[in-house]
Amino acid sequence: MPINELESHPYLFDQVNAFKDKDQLAKYCKLIVGTFPIYAITNSNPPVGSLGVQIRATWFIHAFLQYFYGSRGSHFWELFATAFNEPVPNTKQGAIELLNKYKFLITDVFVKTYRIDYSSSDDDLVNSVYNQSIIDLIQNSDNLKIIYFTSWNAKDKFCGLLGIPYLHVADNIEPVFGRNYRMIVLISPAGNARSAWGFRHSFPLLQEEIDNRNNGNGYALAYRQRYYSHYLKLLCINY
Repeated sequence: MPINELESHPYLFDQVNAFKDKDQLAKYCKLIVGTFPIYAITNSNPPVGSLGVQIRATWFIHAFLQYFYGSRGSHFWELFATAFNEPVPNTKQGAIELLNKYKFLITDVFVKTYRIDYSSSDDDLVNSVYNQSIIDLIQNSDNLKIIYFTSWNAKDKFCGLLGIPYLHVADNIEPVFGRNYRMIVLISPAGNARSAWGFRHSFPLLQEEIDNRNNGNGYALAYRQRYYSHYLKLLCINY
């Protein structure tokens, strides 16, 4: 269990080095917001001989790439790439190039945190430090139109950071700093069928998906893919 082991986020500025550079930010119209990477791919100083040293040395067991959502338990990059009929990236640079090609920025709400028992759960992130650069990013992104969240918790923390109301709605228009943004909660890329089922009212299942679920066959991955494809390919318009 990490005790007093402060982790820092290694990837926040790998895609766009200066969030205050409006010329850079003008290239993007969509933003993906998560919470914090898994322990295996963050930065900290685990005590000598601790389990943390072993986890960091064998990060490739826990993650397939050292970047946002690189956990082997997450389908994020598979879902993202498939939505645009692209190969799934297997390197940080490949992921960045894919984001840039389709005008997506990516960030997380925390820049530093402690955690309980090396857990990957957001519930076990404690005494977290917010990523204040998100405020500059929003204020300086003149062409930003759509903000995606990889979990309800990410949306909640984002709204708290920006001082705007949190609405437990999967798809809504929200004013931020005098401009309207479409805010969309994505189905958790690392969740199970239960997390997908919770979106059925805002994004109804197809009859085939209902039949598969009723017959005990897998439906959640296909449903997730359809959900991601629908929302990630939305046009950037004024809301």
